[in-house]
Amino acid sequence: MFLQLHFARPTAYNEIYNSHNKWDKDPLYYRVFDTDESFFAQRNYLSAKHRRALISNLFSKTAISELHHLIRDKV
Repeated sequence: MFLQLHFARPTAYNEIYNSHNKWDKDPLYYRVFDTDESFFAQRNYLSAKHRRALISNLFSKTAISELHHLIRDKV
């Protein structure tokens, strides 16, 4: 599936694609993951927000810095 989106105003891009929008994802577009429970396939905004909150600390600058030695050892 290939989707195209055309803008009449260039500023529309920033209105649509920004972190402040609280829109649900299109079920048709996200059905390719073939599961409703996948972290990446969460279509409902509130469900996705809750799941992001559960793991966000794992990706903080502090958490990554604490794992730096493990990353260097593996690389």
